[in-house]
Amino acid sequence: MTKSEYQELIEFLGVKFQRMDARFDRFEERLTRVEVTQEAMQHQIQLLAEAIRGVDEKLTRRMDARFEQMDRRFVQIDARFEKVDLRFCGMDRQFDTTNGHINRLNRILGPRDWDN
Repeated sequence: MTKSEYQELIEFLGVKFQRMDARFDRFEERLTRVEVTQEAMQHQIQLLAEAIRGVDEKLTRRMDARFEQMDRRFVQIDARFEKVDLRFCGMDRQFDTTNGHINRLNRILGPRDWDN
C-alpha cells in the first residue's frame, strides 16, 4: 500500500468513524430521553398505585361496614322469625288441645248430623 493509498484509507475510515460517532451520539441522546421519560412514568405509576391502594382501603372499610349492618339486620330478622315460630307452636298446641276437647265431646255425645 502506498503512502497516498494509506492516507486515503485513513481519511475514508475517519469519515466513517465520524458518522458512526454521530449515530452513537444521537442514539445516546434518544436513550437518555427514554430514561428520563421512564423515570417520570415510574413516579406517576407509583402515585397511581398509592391512589388505588387508598381507594381499595376505603372501599374495603365501606364494604365491611355494610356487611356488619347486614349481619345485625339478619340477627333482628332471625329474632322476629323465632317469635313467629314460637307463636305458631303455641297455636298448634291450642289447636291440638281444642281438637282433643272436640273429639272427647263427640265420644261423650255421640255422632251428630253435622258430622256427615
